[in-house]
Amino acid sequence: MTVAWPDGWYPESAKKVPHAWEQELQLEVSPKHILWQQQVRLVARRHDRDEALFELDDGRVAEVHLTWRQAEEPDGKWPWTVVFSNLDQWHASKKKESEENT
Repeated sequence: MTVAWPDGWYPESAKKVPHAWEQELQLEVSPKHILWQQQVRLVARRHDRDEALFELDDGRVAEVHLTWRQAEEPDGKWPWTVVFSNLDQWHASKKKESEENT
């Protein structure tokens, strides 16, 4: 199945890039963060921002804005994260955003 990604987003297929982004996410999340100790897999990135889409083990997806601090964020709100039930829900939210901005 081919996924139509929203403008600015593209699937991640490079071998080394996902590991770097996944590792950075693990460095940034603190025990206060919603993704603390979650196993994630990089699915897609936005080309013009530090935003990434990660799949969680339970099928949910998380859109995350990494800070690239390379250390734990003291504020549990960072890295900024929105969790969606599944990829379809995330796509629907991007479609709605796109419609609101036109």
